[in-house]
Amino acid sequence: MAMTIQMPDEITGRLDALAQTVGRSRDDLLMEAIVRYLDEEAAYLAEVEEGRREADAGLFVLEDEMNAFWARFAPPAGTTPITIDISEEELRRAQWVAP
Repeated sequence: MAMTIQMPDEITGRLDALAQTVGRSRDDLLMEAIVRYLDEEAAYLAEVEEGRREADAGLFVLEDEMNAFWARFAPPAGTTPITIDISEEELRRAQWVAP
């Protein structure tokens, strides 16, 4: 089935540049993008529907309960957080060993 789509020149230019870079046709890239979008939307809508079913079944946490849960992880009042300045490279090389 053939389709026609109107796109701004800027988008068409980006599409053409990508197609040339990866050595694929404009049609291939558009098909992949459309399939990816449809798959992501379907997954998102399935998650929303699951959440609705759970809420309808009473499987949810009230805001006060959630706030109480996260409050357990808050630092004690009057304390100051410690800031560590470390580069990404140092972080990658770091070996964390439990005491």
